Amino acid sequence: MTRIRDTFEPIPKNRDIYKDMYERVYLKLYDRLKPLYDDIRDITGYPKKIN
Repeated sequence: MTRIRDTFEPIPKNRDIYKDMYERVYLKLYDRLKPLYDDIRDITGYPKKIN
């Protein structure tokens, strides 16, 4: 069981920077790396491909 004690709110300036980085960089990065991860899976068999 867990209990909630403290609540942390993001610093608005930092939150905005991370949101912008996620939307403008990390989403594109995933799309560009996905074919390479598919190749790694084809070579190693891991993780198993879900159809």
